[in-house]
Amino acid sequence: MEILNKMRIFIMFLIFIIIIRKRLRRNKQLSENSLTRHYIQELNYHRMIHESDLACIENTHMDIRTFSIFCQHLRTFGGLKGTKNIDVEEMVVIFLHIISHDVKNRIMRCQFTRSGESASDSIRLLVDCFKFEADATTRRMKEFDELKMIEGFTAVQRLKVGQLVVHDQANVDYFFTLDEEIKLDFLLQLLDYI
Repeated sequence: MEILNKMRIFIMFLIFIIIIRKRLRRNKQLSENSLTRHYIQELNYHRMIHESDLACIENTHMDIRTFSIFCQHLRTFGGLKGTKNIDVEEMVVIFLHIISHDVKNRIMRCQFTRSGESASDSIRLLVDCFKFEADATTRRMKEFDELKMIEGFTAVQRLKVGQLVVHDQANVDYFFTLDEEIKLDFLLQLLDYI
């Protein structure tokens, strides 16, 4: 009886080892496939943008320098951030390539080895960023019109106050929440702060 129990334990141990080996092999294959896919994604991105100025112009209608400045502008002023799967530059490449070449989403899936969902998500993030920029431009124009209506400033002071208010989005939002009689005091306080 004791030998039979030892045999059962030994057989269970062997089955346990076999299951663990199969899982390790499967995990290794998955990691190799994901590494290969990641390498292909990086290679395609590098080929489309950083290979040469001509390749970048063909794919995005911008040279490399302009493309880098554009991405940095979207990051800094538009608040665009990369996700864990895709960075800002690749989002912009996908967006510009679709816009400039009138390419369907399924073609982009093949070219960038991405799911159609991630391409759509990156386009949505960029559109939200552009919408935010358009709204900010409208707010700046409205703020300048408000400054023209406030009396007691010279043209130079209006320009200086306009720069100070527009420089910080919180100042713009705060400026439009104030009553008309308090706006002048707020602007004078900004000028005195310099």
